[in-house]
Amino acid sequence: MRKLPTFILNILLAFGLLFVFGGFLLFILAIEQEHAHFFKFWPFFIMISGMIITYFSVALFHRSHLLFTGIMLGLSGSFSIFVTRDITSFGFSELWPVFLFLTGISLFLAGFYKFKKVRLSYLVTSIAMVLLGVVFLLFSLDVVKMSFASFIALTGPFLVFFGGVGVVVLYFAQNAHKELVLPDEEADDEE
Repeated sequence: MRKLPTFILNILLAFGLLFVFGGFLLFILAIEQEHAHFFKFWPFFIMISGMIITYFSVALFHRSHLLFTGIMLGLSGSFSIFVTRDITSFGFSELWPVFLFLTGISLFLAGFYKFKKVRLSYLVTSIAMVLLGVVFLLFSLDVVKMSFASFIALTGPFLVFFGGVGVVVLYFAQNAHKELVLPDEEADDEE
């Protein structure tokens, strides 16, 4: 199979994104019991703007920071639709840490798009964002009964200690074994 011309691929991408949006919209309509409150528009505008930015980033500009923004807005708008439509019994005051998950996912995808492979710097940052979101979500949903300030006061010194130990071990390991040193990553200048 030969490669399609770029303009056809861009058209296919636009139609694909429109079908994703249309399918999501139809899904919301299908599960909606009462259509009177359907037009709570702000999450739809966020999701649509994210899809448009994602399209232009991939099809025209090829910029990973625009792709990150587009994916983040698209995912945030989709998640906001579920919250504002009362599909979940929780509100934004309990579910705000989910946006950290979405940030981690968006960052990972943008890094993968930029370098065409998984980069350790993007992967570690994405995992850290997701783990931070999990910790905050546990406190936000009252799964953990301890106050967040008490938790930080209790675990903070251990995190600092083990983080320091990790850095020192990495330093000595890289000095003793030069094969463990990763080659310099490409500069994050303009793409």
